[in-house]
Formats: sequence, C-alpha cells, structure tokens
Amino acid sequence: MAAIIPPAPQLSGNSTLEVFVHHSASAQGEKLRLLGERQLKLAYTVALMEKRPDLSGDQLTPYIDTNYPAFMAHWVTAYGWRTMMWAVPHGVDLNDPAETRTIFETYAGAVVDETREPGERRSDPRVLFRWIRDLVFIYG
Repeated sequence: MAAIIPPAPQLSGNSTLEVFVHHSASAQGEKLRLLGERQLKLAYTVALMEKRPDLSGDQLTPYIDTNYPAFMAHWVTAYGWRTMMWAVPHGVDLNDPAETRTIFETYAGAVVDETREPGERRSDPRVLFRWIRDLVFIYG
C-alpha cells in the first residue's frame, strides 16, 4: 500500500516560480526562505510536541536536531520538488542537505507569504502549521 501524501498548499504562479528557481538566481526566493526557515521549524516543533508529548524539554532539542533534516529530505523527495528546480548551477547537488533544506524552507515561506490579504503586511501561518502537522503525524 502506497503512503498517503497530503497535498502541499497550492501556490500562485509567481510564488511557484520563486520557489523552484534555484536560490542563487532569485533574490525574492531568499526572502521567502528566511521567512520559511523560522516558520517551518516552529510548525515542526509545535506538531512534534503534540505527537510526542512524552518528550521532555531536555529530549526535545536533540530529537529535533536529529530528525528534522530527515523530515525535510523525506518530504522534498515525496513531493518531487528537486525535479521541479530551474536554473540550477552546474555542479550543484540538489540532494545536498543544505539544498534540500533551502527548497523546503522556500516553499514554506511562500505558503506563509501567500496567506497575506492584499494590502496587508501580516501573514497568517495557520495554513503552514496545519500542513506541517499532517506531515509530522505521517513522518515525524
């Protein structure tokens, strides 16, 4: 039986372009990555605390440090995001953990950024948090 893969939140055409153009060729992609870096790890931590209430505070940080990179790699692979990348410089290995992290963080940043109402300055991370919770409960 194949594993269920929850659909990733839909992105607009512009955000999709920013996410899947290699970060070396996209200034906006770096902004999205920075937003996603913080929000994604927070969403992962909150979901993990719900899934694993048995982990004490002393156990939580080492657990995250050990499992978070594999979590990101698993889902970047499951969604096929590496194959969607454009303008990747020659010699760049998209399987490198730093590249994998950048892909997921940029997608997460785009999800948060797209929840902003037109003309508003604040974003709503709830869509990201619900999605990451689903992913953590499947593979976390």
